Amino acid sequence: MTDNKEIKKDILVELSSQLTKYGFKKKGDSFIRETESGLYQIIDIGLGRSTTIKANHVGVGFGIATEEWLNNLIKWKRPKILTSADCEIRDCFCNLVPISDETIWYPISLGLTPLINKIDSHIQKSIVPYLDRIKTRHDIINMWRQHQHDIGFAEGRQLLAIGTLMFLTGDKDEGERILKKLIVDNKDNSYFTSTINKTLGQLSSSH
Repeated sequence: MTDNKEIKKDILVELSSQLTKYGFKKKGDSFIRETESGLYQIIDIGLGRSTTIKANHVGVGFGIATEEWLNNLIKWKRPKILTSADCEIRDCFCNLVPISDETIWYPISLGLTPLINKIDSHIQKSIVPYLDRIKTRHDIINMWRQHQHDIGFAEGRQLLAIGTLMFLTGDKDEGERILKKLIVDNKDNSYFTSTINKTLGQLSSSH
């Protein structure tokens, strides 16, 4: 595993020079760019767990987080460095990004240079073009209106995420309608009711 970690480290160093031109900065095992205040686009490089079929593989993923989601929808302690696991829009739920020629998980046995080339190609041809389409909250809301579940929200959370974003930053009336309906539809779900009531109370309490 030590060798695998060294390979991942080398991949991160090589990708850093490529992703800098797109505005990403390396932080830990992630590359992050803030495309508008409080909106973060994240690309991760990770190793597969040794107890799974992804052992001895390296993978690439991405996500999008906003302060509205981080402050209202995430219940665990905010980490110092954000990863795709902290995002509401995530690669594993997105149906709008073309899968690479083989998979987003690549066997380390390929060797360092082929690994870098494959990961770099997938990022530049698929991930960055997608992220470039949604650099603002307005972009996210518009894409959701066009594609809804396909843009990368987890099943069961898409209305909560988009309703929160709309209410706090976009179309307040539509966001409020979505969130209030969610309370009715999920009245026995304490997470939904407490989270939504907290969100709905923010604007009224600030006036």
